[in-house]
Amino acid sequence: MSLLANLEVEFVDVEELEAGLFCFSDETRSNVFIHHLKTDQQRERAFFTLAERDRNDVLASAIINAAIEVGPQFQKICCAEHQEIKPFSHLLFVPPHYHHQLEDRLEFRRRDVCWCVPMYRNEFSGTESKEEFDKLQKMIPLLKWNRKPVPKVLIQFDNPRTQGGTYGNRHVAFSLEDALLELEEINGCPEGFIDIKNWKGERCRIVSPTSDSFSIQVTTSEVRKMTLRQAKVWVKSFVSSAE
Repeated sequence: MSLLANLEVEFVDVEELEAGLFCFSDETRSNVFIHHLKTDQQRERAFFTLAERDRNDVLASAIINAAIEVGPQFQKICCAEHQEIKPFSHLLFVPPHYHHQLEDRLEFRRRDVCWCVPMYRNEFSGTESKEEFDKLQKMIPLLKWNRKPVPKVLIQFDNPRTQGGTYGNRHVAFSLEDALLELEEINGCPEGFIDIKNWKGERCRIVSPTSDSFSIQVTTSEVRKMTLRQAKVWVKSFVSSAE
């Protein structure tokens, strides 16, 4: 069975937009999920995009053609910069064992299907494990192509005053908003700390020995003294920087 015939069996309203690029959708009671898919004939692989509700054929075509041009390996997640996918800056290539999209829907093997996700530089490092990607995609609305950047934030913290904290030595994914709330909670708690990593793997250590007094150290750099307001602004910049 040809790819087109297979798509027409599994999905409604299948369209061929250009040579080998197909658009099709899944509908639920409350939403529409729009797929674009194209095969890379030379490598016998397929690349697809997935968007929620808002259809953008031009962007989807640019993403998939860029993916075929880059030719990523399917063994692990990776990302690449690309100029033709504005407002996004990078493509995240999610290999088949990282996701469950299109499962049991098409004849080609799962190992030959790559999900192409448009992203902002500060959302992913491109080296995430499957477990880390699963957690981050719950925080970053990957299917919304009109989203603002949602920076990757990993934290480890301990707050004896509230008895809150992370378990062991692992950093866990937090939203920026929740990380800033923990910063407020640790204000004036000398026994506590917050350790934050950004998408680059840079790490900062934050303590607050007295009320409205924070000390921030990035790796082995000098300690910076700040108020709570200054510390919140600094943390936002630390995790949001795309440089």
